[in-house]
Amino acid sequence: MSSIWHKGGSWVRRAVTWVFASPLLGGYAYLVAPSRVPASRGSAVTWWSLLTVSLAGGLLCVGVWSLANLLFNTTSAIPALLASAAMLLGPTRQPLTSLARLTSRQAESRSLTLAVLAVGLVVLIQEIRVPVPCTEGWLWAGLAWVRPFEQHYRVLILAPLWGAWAMIVTPKFCRPGDHTDPATRTLANSCGPVLSAALLTVPLGLTVFYFQWMGWWTFIPAGTALAAALLAPAGCRRLGGGLGRSGLLAANGLTQIAFLLAYLVGRYGWTGFGAW
Repeated sequence: MSSIWHKGGSWVRRAVTWVFASPLLGGYAYLVAPSRVPASRGSAVTWWSLLTVSLAGGLLCVGVWSLANLLFNTTSAIPALLASAAMLLGPTRQPLTSLARLTSRQAESRSLTLAVLAVGLVVLIQEIRVPVPCTEGWLWAGLAWVRPFEQHYRVLILAPLWGAWAMIVTPKFCRPGDHTDPATRTLANSCGPVLSAALLTVPLGLTVFYFQWMGWWTFIPAGTALAAALLAPAGCRRLGGGLGRSGLLAANGLTQIAFLLAYLVGRYGWTGFGAW
C-alpha cells in the first residue's frame, strides 16, 4: 500500500512540476505580465504557447460577449463593451501599452496615447458588432462549431492570432542582441524561418475561411495584417536595445489594430461594391 501511495505521490509531483513549468504558463506570462517575465516562466516560452494563449484569449472574449447576450438585449452595446473590457484587461493590455511606448519616452504622453488606443479599440469592437447579411458555403454539421455564425465572434478569434504570428515572425527580421531578455531569446530560438512562414497558414487560412463571403475583399484584412506584422520589426528597432519583449508586444498590438480596421474596410467595401 505504501508503495502504491509513493508511486501516486510521485505522479502528482510530476504533474504539478509540469504544470508549473508548462509553456502555456510561460506564454501567458509573456503576454500579460506587466513587468519582466520571471526566469521560471521565460524558459518555457514557445511559439505554440503564444498561439494557444492568444486563441484562448480570443475565445474568452467571445464567451464574455455570448454570456452578455443572454443577460442583455443582443442589440444593446453592453455585450460589446464587456468584450472590450475583457480584451483590455487580458492579453491585449500589454500589447497596447508597449505600442504606446513607441510614441514618446515621457510618461504623460504614453498615458495619453494608451488612453486613445483603448478608446479606439472599444469603438472598433462596437463597430464590428453590426450584423452583415452574407451567404456562405455548406459546412458539414460536425464542423459547424469552428465557424461561428456571428461575424464579430470570428473577428475576436482572428485578431489575437494575427498578433501572435507577428510576435513569432518579428525575430526573423530583428535578431536578438546583447540586451535581449532570456524569455524573448527563448521564443526566438523556438521557431525557425521555415516554421514561421508555415505558421502563417493558421491566421491566413482562418481569415479566408471565415470571410470567404467577402470574395476578394477578404484579402484586405488578411493583407493588411500581414503587412503590419512584417513592418513591425522597424518599431522594435526604434524601442532600442535590439529585439525585446516590449517590441514584440508592440508588434502584436499594431497587427491587431490593423486587422480590425482592415476588416471594417473590407466589410464596408463588400457591402458597397460587392455587386460590381
